[in-house]
Order: sequence, then C-alpha cells, then structure tokens
Amino acid sequence: MKRLTITLATLAGLLLTAPVMAETGFYIGGSIGSTLLNDSTVKGDRFDPQSNTFTEIDSDIEFDPGVNAAFALGYDVGSYFSHDLETGGRIEFELGYSLNDVDRVDDPGRVLRESGGDVEVISLMLNSYADFRIDSPLVPYVTAGLGGAQVTFNDLGIDDNDDTVFAWQVGAGLSYPAFEHLIVDLGYRYFATSDIKFEALDGSRIETEYDSHNITLGMRVPF
Repeated sequence: MKRLTITLATLAGLLLTAPVMAETGFYIGGSIGSTLLNDSTVKGDRFDPQSNTFTEIDSDIEFDPGVNAAFALGYDVGSYFSHDLETGGRIEFELGYSLNDVDRVDDPGRVLRESGGDVEVISLMLNSYADFRIDSPLVPYVTAGLGGAQVTFNDLGIDDNDDTVFAWQVGAGLSYPAFEHLIVDLGYRYFATSDIKFEALDGSRIETEYDSHNITLGMRVPF
C-alpha cells in the first residue's frame, strides 16, 4: 500500500506540473455503464473439514454482463505538450463500482459452488486524460489510470473472499459539450488488477485474476 501511495503521488505531481496553456478549472463527473468481465481461472487449495484434508482447486468461472458506476472529481490542467498540438489535459480522482453475477463454474472436482454468486469491485483511481481538440464539436480522448481496488467474490465457497489489490486501466472515447456547463461522454475502458489472493482461517487459499471491458455513458460539470 505504501508503494501504491508513492506511485499515485508521483503521477499526480508530474501531471500538475504540465504547462497550463488553456482554460483550466475543476469539474465533477459521473458515469454508468456495462461491464463485460473476462473468465477467471481459480487455483489453490480448499480445506475439507469432513476429511480433514485439502483439496486442490483448478476451476474456471464465467460471468454474466454486469453494471458499473463511477463518481469523479477532476481538474482541467490546460494544454499538454504544446499549444500548437491543441491537446488538452485533465487529471481526476475516480471512485468506481462494478458488479457481475456468476454465469457458470467449470469445477470438475466440485470443490467450489457450481453456480450462483457474484463478484463486485470498489476502486479508487487516479486518471489522466488527453483531449484532442479537433475542428469538431466531438472531442476524442485517451485515458490511463492507476489505483487500488477491493475485489469481493461472494458465495465462492471460501469464507475470506475479498482482497485489496493494485489496479490499472486504459481507455478512449468521445465527449460532446451538450450545454455550456454540461459535457456528455461515451467511453471504453479496459480495467485490470494484480492477482487476487484469498486465505481463510482454516488454511484454504485461492488465487485468481480480474480484468474487464467497460462501456460507459457519463457527464461532467465544470465549475
């Protein structure tokens, strides 16, 4: 966690020192959307109290399409690189949430639950944006972010089912100034975390991964 804090602080410092050559200011934003979660491979050992032994886990979990929502506080830092490139820059802190139900568990040994359950993620990200001010009301952008996420697998078949891990994301999209103080946004983001590890008091251990494709519809209000 200390290393993550230092990384976020360094990134924020670099972004804040970018040349300010265009209109700047704070904004708040929000979004909702759909999350397509990639299959997860689950490996580890689960304790069986009846036989007093550990059973090896090697399973795959498939998920239904889910939902996501986010709230952001950001700052338009002006132009990146140079005024001639007409490239605007933004930084923001984003609090996000996503939820996907389990569709199917491929578990030959029937160690985990065969169906049911869900996975939810609460994330806090520091994002950087580059807005390309072309000769059009539509403004394309690219984004990248670093942060942390608490990932919880509910009804996975092990008592300790959440982990807080490093997270990152990249994406692109289009924004449009619908009104003077309202900008709407349609975007895509690929979101992923480092390996997720659960370890229960009985000695059961599980390791899996999380990565998803996200389509978002959002808005931001400068102030």
